[in-house]
Amino acid sequence: SGVTTLGIEYAKGDLKARVWDYYAHEMYNTIYGDLEYKMNAGPAKVTLGAQVLSQSDVGDFATSTGASTELKKLRGVTALNGTVLYKTKISADGQIDALAWGLQAKADIGAFSFNAAYNQNNDGHIINAWGGDPLYTSTIFSRNEYRADTTAYKFGAEYSFKDLGVPGLKFIVNHAAYDTDVQTWTGTGAGILGPVVNEKSDEQDYIIHYAVPS
Repeated sequence: SGVTTLGIEYAKGDLKARVWDYYAHEMYNTIYGDLEYKMNAGPAKVTLGAQVLSQSDVGDFATSTGASTELKKLRGVTALNGTVLYKTKISADGQIDALAWGLQAKADIGAFSFNAAYNQNNDGHIINAWGGDPLYTSTIFSRNEYRADTTAYKFGAEYSFKDLGVPGLKFIVNHAAYDTDVQTWTGTGAGILGPVVNEKSDEQDYIIHYAVPS
């Protein structure tokens, strides 16, 4: 049991790269990597980013959870007759198999900052443990990009009041949209998965943030 972590970071000029491995013994292994490149584009200071996150089970996870496709049917909920629950999408052999990737662009122009981000997860749900939240399209309440079969977008803007004599004060607005293909557990009979349907959700955040200048 326990978690072993290993990280490598590289920086040269305007380029930065990171790779981290979080290995939860007898549970799952998470590998995360990202790239960041900064450049000037006229009056704007632009930052481009790319990321990938892979997660798979390790050790005796499959044995301890039954190693069957029943995991895809939310095992043990047959007693909840008529209850609608989301399918837990795990690979066909009943194991964790998830992969997500994303792109991001930021532009700083004077007191304003703008950003746009995209994430895609076409495989299984990602277990987002230990307080980490690396994917670009998270918002205050929503982490939907960690769900299986999800496409996510996020757009944001920020204004710094430094030039108005209030350093450390910022106003931030974000909008994120999530598009997910889901199935439901009907809870009838032996338990039947319903047809795949598309679920859309979105979130808007308005934030006033103040950090005491150092």
